Amino acid sequence: MFKFIPRENVTLKFIIMIYSIAFVVALVIYGFILMVAGFNPILAYSFMFNNVFLNPYGFSNTIIRSSAIMLSALGLAIAYKAGIFTIGSEGQIYVGAIMSTWTAFTFAFLPSPILLILMIVLSFIGGAFWAFIPGIMRALINANEVISTLMMNYIAILIVHYLVYGPWKDPKGYGFPITPIIPSSAMLPLIPFTNIHIMPIIGLFIGIILAYMMRYTRIGYEIKVFGDNPDAARYSGISSIKVILTVMIISGGLAGLGGMGEVAGFQHRLISNISPGYGYMAIIVVWLARLNPLVTIISSILFGGMLVGADVLQTRFSLPISSIYTFEALVLMLVLIADLFSRYKLVR
Repeated sequence: MFKFIPRENVTLKFIIMIYSIAFVVALVIYGFILMVAGFNPILAYSFMFNNVFLNPYGFSNTIIRSSAIMLSALGLAIAYKAGIFTIGSEGQIYVGAIMSTWTAFTFAFLPSPILLILMIVLSFIGGAFWAFIPGIMRALINANEVISTLMMNYIAILIVHYLVYGPWKDPKGYGFPITPIIPSSAMLPLIPFTNIHIMPIIGLFIGIILAYMMRYTRIGYEIKVFGDNPDAARYSGISSIKVILTVMIISGGLAGLGGMGEVAGFQHRLISNISPGYGYMAIIVVWLARLNPLVTIISSILFGGMLVGADVLQTRFSLPISSIYTFEALVLMLVLIADLFSRYKLVR
């Protein structure tokens, strides 16, 4: 008879090793899939790595594509620490994109610094509000946040579709579901000597702040205690409503900032698929990082590189984008298995 028992004294070296093994196994399995499909996996991996991380243009695109993933994953790391398993980042990205687009056109007369600050604030508020709705439902009536946040995603996506196919559609856009380009004053400034906008730098600072908050502040302590044992947290005087709403607002607001980065830093307009699944990819990223805000930043860049690599492979090898989603699913499955074996060991 076999059973799982908790591990004692798990070292950082062991955690890094078991997660590295999981990622390598995902690469091997995906390489086998590529080989069956008629592609050379070694050639595909080397071509992707060279064009994503060693090529300056490809690396810049990697950082840009990782921006929304990073911000969404940082918010999810805090929510998951509290045991609130929201999957609503995708919809919150869309709401943040809506708010930033509306602000850019409505207040185009403002000076650029003021306009950008207003876009950041309103995008954060929009994403936070979209997360607050399922958050208050969970806090007051214990509604399942997985289901409610998933439904909110579809509502947000359909609202964007209505806007870009209807009242906000660009009359000069040749019929495409896009808005006009936002004013130049509403575009995020670039890091000097690069084509990278400043939102990834903002994400880096947010990650440092969240890491400090979780380690040294009262609310961080309450979040961890509530996530470990909600009943014990309530008996010790920690308000479940406060914790749930706090993590949902932070999570939704950061995802909203991710949507603002897509509009003001990358697309420069609202489009129907402003997020090609960034919010869902953030779930994989945050579990790969074991809910650590600083490691989440590195993991986000890795997955941003995967997106750029997918574009490269599509161009060079005509590889379908669905195959990249297969790799993401493999990584998520093996990371969850690695997480299990990092916490427990199988004994007879």
